[in-house]
Amino acid sequence: MEIFTLLETLEEILEQSKKLPFTDKAIVDKEAILEVIKEIRLKLPDELKQAKWVKEERQSTKRSRWNSKRSRKQNYFYDR
Repeated sequence: MEIFTLLETLEEILEQSKKLPFTDKAIVDKEAILEVIKEIRLKLPDELKQAKWVKEERQSTKRSRWNSKRSRKQNYFYDR
């Protein structure tokens, strides 16, 4: 997923930033971070759509298997 790559890029920017002495603060390239955030926003809708589709397919498969199993059980009792 490209989102994870972009998040790793954000982490790298933060890890490579200059530290302020005696604090946990850092000086970062604001433009670089904003650019990565913009890319994440652009990629996010597509990846959410893919995740939704995968989830729906998984549920559909489970439902189909359940219905098939149920049908076989009913046929077993009716055939006797």
